[in-house]
This record gives sequence, structure tokens and C-alpha cells, in this order.
Amino acid sequence: MLHTQGRAECALGRLNAAESHLTESLRICRDLGDRGSMADALNGFAHLAMEKESPGRAAQLWGAAERLREEIGVPLPSFDRVNYENALSATRAALGDDSFERAWREGREMTLEDAVQYALSGEDTPQRQ
Repeated sequence: MLHTQGRAECALGRLNAAESHLTESLRICRDLGDRGSMADALNGFAHLAMEKESPGRAAQLWGAAERLREEIGVPLPSFDRVNYENALSATRAALGDDSFERAWREGREMTLEDAVQYALSGEDTPQRQ
């Protein structure tokens, strides 16, 4: 529910509220070990990054979320596919193909712990452990 609220706030341009909801959601999911919901929250943080004009961060977070979904065998819900594809296209357009692919790959190479820490940090450069 917090993830959904975060995405809604993001769509409405209320970025501080969005970040607050997404942060709480990701922390709860991490504490519960709910990796499927962590992937959803990482996607939410990627949308937030685009709204904050940080397309490199968005691409990294989407790459990390995609890898997690592959690992646990939980695809993106079909109802979110069009929105996701549009967001990825906008991110690719903002970065250019090479930079997008590099950022996506960096996200996919993150451990789950690093991806969660990166999302929660709000920084544009991930810290690796």
C-alpha cells in the first residue's frame, strides 16, 4: 500500500511525500524479506528519480529491480507494463543509448543490499559494499 501511495504522490508531483512513502515501504519490505515488493519499491524509486531529473539513477534502479525480478521469478505486473515501457523510453531518451545501457548494467550488477541502500540514500552514485 505504501508503494502505491508513493507512486501516486510521484505522479501528482508531490515528491517529498512520494519519497517518504517509498522509503517506508522499502524498509518494511527489507525487514520482512519480501523481495517481490522490494522490486516494486525499487521501481517506485526509479520513477521518483525521473521526476527529480536523475535519469542515470532511474536507469540503475530499474536495472536492479529487473535483475531482482528475474532472480525470484516474478515478472512486472501486466497492468504496469505500459507505464514501465514509457518510463524506460523517456529515460533512454534523456541519457542516450550508451549511457542508458551503462547505467542499466550497473544497476543489474548491484547486490540487493547495495540496490536498497542506493535507493534509500537519495544519492546519484551508489556506494558498493
